[in-house]
Amino acid sequence: MICLTLTDLYNTVDLDSPKERNLSDIEIILSTCYSILTHKVYADLPIFKPEGLGFDRADIERTILDLKKFPKNIKGEFKFLSKGIELAITQAQAIKIYFETGHENHGLNLNFGGMAFAAMATILQIAKDGLLMVKKRIITDKLETLKSPKKKIELLIDFIVDWKQDKDFLNPVEYEKIAAFLSLELEREKQRSEHIDNDVARFRSEHQLFNFLTGLIKNDLQDSIRLDEGYRNFWRDEKCTDPKKETEIHQFIKAVLAPACRQNAIKITRESFEANGFVDLSFIHHNFTICMEVKLADHNDVEKGVHTQLPAYMDGSRTRHGIYLVIWHKSPNGYSLPSKYENAASLKESLNEKRPSGYEIFVEIIDCSKPTPPSKL
Repeated sequence: MICLTLTDLYNTVDLDSPKERNLSDIEIILSTCYSILTHKVYADLPIFKPEGLGFDRADIERTILDLKKFPKNIKGEFKFLSKGIELAITQAQAIKIYFETGHENHGLNLNFGGMAFAAMATILQIAKDGLLMVKKRIITDKLETLKSPKKKIELLIDFIVDWKQDKDFLNPVEYEKIAAFLSLELEREKQRSEHIDNDVARFRSEHQLFNFLTGLIKNDLQDSIRLDEGYRNFWRDEKCTDPKKETEIHQFIKAVLAPACRQNAIKITRESFEANGFVDLSFIHHNFTICMEVKLADHNDVEKGVHTQLPAYMDGSRTRHGIYLVIWHKSPNGYSLPSKYENAASLKESLNEKRPSGYEIFVEIIDCSKPTPPSKL
């Protein structure tokens, strides 16, 4: 069934079992909430003013117009499943009915205005994420029509120039994300062009590259941490009581893997934009890309990362192979988190079970707890 109105959407809502919603659905919800919040009864509230609660009217209108200009077949390809969306649909429908039947009660006006504000905050961010995916898809589809890497480079440069010219009319966050995506794609195509020109292809398949990188992690990285006191790079203090954040350890991981990668013409990029966010490390060789996501073992989303986050980044990079690196700080007499898992082996088993089908994801736990001195064993 194709839903054309908010009521159509509302009739399919099940808060206990959220439905997949596409960008056309998101457009309906966002337009409804915006229409309500621009009603005259809210004219004196600081909803859209600079000193108010943070909504930029021009930004919302631009987002709605962007949603409207893409054909339904493209918007229908991008699906979102969230209880928050279902709740926003329910709220928007209740507000819509209230305003259709009268809006004379000041207290109810404020109550429903708050509901519309909350629904808009949720849906606006989803709409922006969806539009980014659409725009990236359009760019990658155009690139795939070109066979020559040099032609692809020329097209990407044109995209970058056009994007910079429109910078003043774009949301700053959106601009930075698309600019980062275009820059990464340009870097990839330049490297592919260099490989073709120099006839360099050390790995004949993505799977070969994947196997090489997993071997580096199991050997070079693990040895550096356990045998060369590399574990110190994962802590802020000598006593190993204050662990570093994920972003603070990316450079160390890259530094350990870089020599072997450099020898085999593998480029490592940090924090490149893919899908709805930034993948921690990407390994690029010729036409092949492997994504690596790094997570702390005590991160709230450590399980979601392997099941949802990394696969989304892999889709954005058009690769079926990924590496999920989990940093384990916990030790019997030291750092106590994560409490959910007794040891690294139990966490690894759980993460392997949660890997989605259709992808080849290598899960590795990096034990960076402070080793027990031999004299105390």
